[in-house]
Amino acid sequence: MAAAGEVVRGDVDGIPFFAAEEPGPLWAGLVFRVGSSDETAATTGITHLVEHLLMPPSTYPAVDCNATVDHLFTMVWASGEAAEVRRFLEDVVGRIHALPVERVDLERKILAAEEGAMGWSAVRQALALRYGARGVGLAGYGDLAMQRITADETVSWTRDRFTSGNAVLVANDPGFRLELALPPGGPRPAPELQPIPYVEYPSIYRAGMGLLLSLIAEREFAFTAAFRILDHRLRNRLRFELGMAYHIDVESQPLTANESHAWVAADSSFADEAQWVEETLAILDALAADGPTEEELEVERARRRLEDSHPGSLTGWLTWAATEHLLGEPYITREEARRAADELTPPEVAEALRKARSSVLVVGSDDLPELPGFTEYPMTSPLRIEGRRHGTAGLIGRLHRGRPQLFASPEGVTIDFTDELTVTARYDATVLCSRMGKLRTLLTEDGFWLMFDPDAWAGGDRVLKEIDAAIPPELVVSALPELDARIDAVEALASSTFKRRFWVSEELEVLPVLLEDGETLLALASASRGWRLGLLALTDRRLRFVYGDGSEHSLVIERRAVSNAKADGQDLKLLVDGELITFTDVQPKGKATELAKGLEGPVAAPAS
Repeated sequence: MAAAGEVVRGDVDGIPFFAAEEPGPLWAGLVFRVGSSDETAATTGITHLVEHLLMPPSTYPAVDCNATVDHLFTMVWASGEAAEVRRFLEDVVGRIHALPVERVDLERKILAAEEGAMGWSAVRQALALRYGARGVGLAGYGDLAMQRITADETVSWTRDRFTSGNAVLVANDPGFRLELALPPGGPRPAPELQPIPYVEYPSIYRAGMGLLLSLIAEREFAFTAAFRILDHRLRNRLRFELGMAYHIDVESQPLTANESHAWVAADSSFADEAQWVEETLAILDALAADGPTEEELEVERARRRLEDSHPGSLTGWLTWAATEHLLGEPYITREEARRAADELTPPEVAEALRKARSSVLVVGSDDLPELPGFTEYPMTSPLRIEGRRHGTAGLIGRLHRGRPQLFASPEGVTIDFTDELTVTARYDATVLCSRMGKLRTLLTEDGFWLMFDPDAWAGGDRVLKEIDAAIPPELVVSALPELDARIDAVEALASSTFKRRFWVSEELEVLPVLLEDGETLLALASASRGWRLGLLALTDRRLRFVYGDGSEHSLVIERRAVSNAKADGQDLKLLVDGELITFTDVQPKGKATELAKGLEGPVAAPAS
């Protein structure tokens, strides 16, 4: 039997098992090497969605249980009566094998509410500024694609990543066992970091929604000690000596096996931000130059020993050991870790902080003054597309060759607003396309949003077609999926119906808005009613005559009200509630006959 506190490593049904004897109720969990940094812009939120689906809806009154997702890991755990903890985790494993996809739509709503409640985070923004819309940088963009993720994608994501070779079972009882095995599958290494290549550090960003100092540091005991001592110095200076802040947030989070994101934040007002940055950098630089005192190192050792003595500290250590194993790091004992931390010297601590200092990113408001030695964060795209020039729409736009201007080619689009502001979206570097009607918003891997409205540009419809042809469907997220489906249906049928659509172009644009959800479009034609030339649209529910923007002189005929329909050459004659309604010059040729026969077909049930 293992001694109290001694970690026992083994294997349970093909899953690595880390356990240690600890007093108190049973605590056990499953840690998986999958997190938000494994996603793409088009799958953001899928791991969080799986985590929600894995949590059993049944109550477990005898356990405390939860699940979490971060950049690299997903963890599900429970604590309480042993039988109930085992039942809970076996329920989770069973749901991995048979994901309850019928709950996908409901959980999407819950996740949207959860995302909305999180609010803005300068920490997430800093990751987006460093890495763009890829990997860990996606944390700064929210769940961009939650609504487009399908049940099949969710099942595939679970099957490929929540596997026996990509998980560790942890418990505070070496005798703990699970009856159900995880699906087979090998380990998945952490994604490599892909910083935006043209951003130079140290850098200052002046459009932040919070005040933050961010660093990228090596994951080593020396930096952990340096950052904890920095926390102590900042607290003394900013809170107790200057009264500039009540809460000092000095934290770090692993990004890969070797690197972590570390940050300093405080609840100082923007009125104090210049002094806050000056003081924080001065304290950081002093510690990086001279290292801590021997007294500070001894205080840090004492604080760590106190933390290790707290009840429940062993569960934290087991979780850390599990995550290190999943990152491919060699196992070290708790005693080896303590000894390595205790043997740190002031020069080693200083060097760890000094290496991270060159990566500093300061996030603040536009009132933040220049910082010596810092570059300004680039607010414009460094690349541009050389192609066709498009001015703004309308006569003034065609005559005025100044800005803004749009340049388009098969490679992408550039919008040149001013000398200081250019936004470029190369199609091969576009990671997401948000669609809302005719509007397209392209998100690039370096984090720029290019918003394109074809009606705002001369020749905009041609560019719109190029964008839609260049962006793969799996990267497109619709903000209004029902409307966009109707737009696609109208476009497809119009393309196969009309050789030229100039005379009904306005009506074709407004038709998708007039159609109802679930209304199926069957046929299109141009036709006149009196002297007004408009669009005839036959659906499974009604016949519409659309004129102009559809507000005046248009007509909606419910199919049930049509008692007789016949074609007379190029005319369509309808008997509607005893009234004769005639549409003349129905084009293309033969469409009057097609519409008359279509009106004799089955009628869809009214929309509920």
